[in-house]
Amino acid sequence: MIIQPIPNCPPFCTAPPILTTSSVNSHLHTSYNPPPPNPLIFPNSIPYPHHVPNPLQYPSPIRPPKLQLVVFDGSEPLDWIFQAEQFFLFYQVPWEQRVPMVALYMKGDALSWFKWMYSLNQLGDWTFFSRALELRFGPSTYENHQGSLFKLKQAGSVADYQANFEKLCNKTVGLSHDNLLNCFLSGLSPSIERELKILKPQTLTQAIGMAKLVEEKLLDVKPKFPRPPMTTTQTTSPFSNSSRPTTSQTSTSPSLISSSKLPIKKLTTQQMQERRALGLCYNCDEKFVPGHKCTTPKFLLLLYNDETESTEPTVDISDSTVTADSEMGSHFHLSIFALTGQPSTQTLKFQGSIFGQPVSILVDTGSSHNIIQPRMVQFLNLTPVPTMPFKVMVGNGEYISCTTVCQGVPIQFQTHSFEVPIFVLNIEGADVVLGLAWLQTLGPVQANFLVPSFTFSHQGRHVTIEGDSQLPTRTTFPQFCQLLQQGSIATCHLLSFTHIAPPTPPTTINQTSHPIQPELNQLLHEYARVFQTPTGLPPSRPHDHHIRLQPHSSPINVKPYRYPHHQKEAMTQMIKEMLTEGIIRPSTSPFSSPVLLVKKKDGSWRFCVDYRALNAITIKEKFPIPTIDELLDELGSAKIFSKIDLRSGYHQILLHPSDIKKIAFRTFDGHYEFLVMPFGLSNAPSSFQSAMNDLLRPFLRKFVLFFL
Repeated sequence: MIIQPIPNCPPFCTAPPILTTSSVNSHLHTSYNPPPPNPLIFPNSIPYPHHVPNPLQYPSPIRPPKLQLVVFDGSEPLDWIFQAEQFFLFYQVPWEQRVPMVALYMKGDALSWFKWMYSLNQLGDWTFFSRALELRFGPSTYENHQGSLFKLKQAGSVADYQANFEKLCNKTVGLSHDNLLNCFLSGLSPSIERELKILKPQTLTQAIGMAKLVEEKLLDVKPKFPRPPMTTTQTTSPFSNSSRPTTSQTSTSPSLISSSKLPIKKLTTQQMQERRALGLCYNCDEKFVPGHKCTTPKFLLLLYNDETESTEPTVDISDSTVTADSEMGSHFHLSIFALTGQPSTQTLKFQGSIFGQPVSILVDTGSSHNIIQPRMVQFLNLTPVPTMPFKVMVGNGEYISCTTVCQGVPIQFQTHSFEVPIFVLNIEGADVVLGLAWLQTLGPVQANFLVPSFTFSHQGRHVTIEGDSQLPTRTTFPQFCQLLQQGSIATCHLLSFTHIAPPTPPTTINQTSHPIQPELNQLLHEYARVFQTPTGLPPSRPHDHHIRLQPHSSPINVKPYRYPHHQKEAMTQMIKEMLTEGIIRPSTSPFSSPVLLVKKKDGSWRFCVDYRALNAITIKEKFPIPTIDELLDELGSAKIFSKIDLRSGYHQILLHPSDIKKIAFRTFDGHYEFLVMPFGLSNAPSSFQSAMNDLLRPFLRKFVLFFL
């Protein structure tokens, strides 16, 4: 072997040895056998036969390849250490030269770390150096690679999943072949996993191969987008297999398939409004009437995507428009104000008559057609005729069906009469809704929604219609209940105003909004331990709280309430803080009580548990609680008062270990139990009063009074 030194290099750095023919002949006594394959990954593989002669044992006229070690920059240290060891093994690098040699194959953070270790004389031999390199740049020893392997799921193709699986397998040891096989199968997508459960692969290699074949099969059977229909004399259904062109059709009409200039017409919002104002069809230039059908054929492209899961429509009543699912319904627009009868700046309500019967009429510029309630059709003895059925989907996801229309309904107001077609739809509020279909027949209309009124010309005369400007009247609670029982209330809304106080940053002893007097500052620092926030449980005292239940009482289990979104966030933050402080812990108790958030004067929330069901079966204690009158009598002729407010006083009393399970509570995302006395227990004031009386007994009624 010939070792060539590198110029301008430290004495310990040498170039990788270059193998020549003489060096190969000098290694005839060396027997290089690769390590056997891992039986966990390849259980059916055959180890490398040791009787097969090594190619390096025989001289060959072919020059061996010149290998180069990858420069290490700090990423993937385990892979680089493995390559370095194979590199040293191939070139037979002596053990003492390995560490100096790797300095030539480092850069960036890795080279800086090497220089620092070299300056401290802590490089050591190759075993110590590789271990130090792994600790510096490798993954943390606290990472649970085995847990990551168990949680690995297929997110892309099987090949990507296999690569991630093998990467984690290289970082885990001690798993049997059956465990690895089960991990691989459980992480596949549900469709592929079901197929492999039927095939029952015995090895991991078989499972990987079968998974790739199943993936190809599922991709082949995935439905494609339908092609444009061919010009044939036979009428075919767009959902049948015959809609796909055959070979003979392709040969007779190749222009239909090769042509990419299909007559696709896309209308902008302005064009749709212009056509709607002129009463034209969206697809053709003909006048649109109920039951209209376009004369020119239309090509409909049905897109199907089986990868997206179908979900139910989200409830959103704030949407101001309504859509429909048919040709007639595609031009039908119904605002939410016409559906519910709510007043708005786009509507005008007035009184009219049909056949002499008074009706309430709502003129709505957000609705495209005229609508009447079914009860008014029955009351006025109108004759509805069938029309093309369609469904209108409102903003909350529900559908309203329309199958009939009343033609030529005479609507009268003031001294004028109009005959209009009206669709029959189950709406609320106004009896009749007049939309753009009626407004377009009036010509120019001047509307004033502040009065409200609108003016138009009819039969050569100017007509002004004034809307109902009456304001809602107040009602008492008994009147409201009576209207509710009679079914006279369409919708009811409850509005409440809450004051959200701006968050104030916490202040410390050294940081307050006002300057502190020197004497008070000295007192705060002297008793800083008293003013610190407790971070653990209080010590056990003779007054630990007990909960004594009535005989033969069963565990209380009340499901949690429904909470608004902002209360959920506050509740989650409070639970997190109490877990950190150690005053609660996760529970497996059969008892469960719901949680309530009570707003304080400063706008923050107080965490309370509804223990009413637990208090109902609790034996009440008879400890005396002083009243305000008794405490006022004790003041006497005192003139100077100092008030001390105990922070989280109940949490300073420990619960008896046998009673912890009884005060378990449940939120929307967990089950917990208090380790200290919480608010809401029936005997909590007695326990707290007893503890404070014993603590302050030498000073009670002398210069200290305690009250809840």
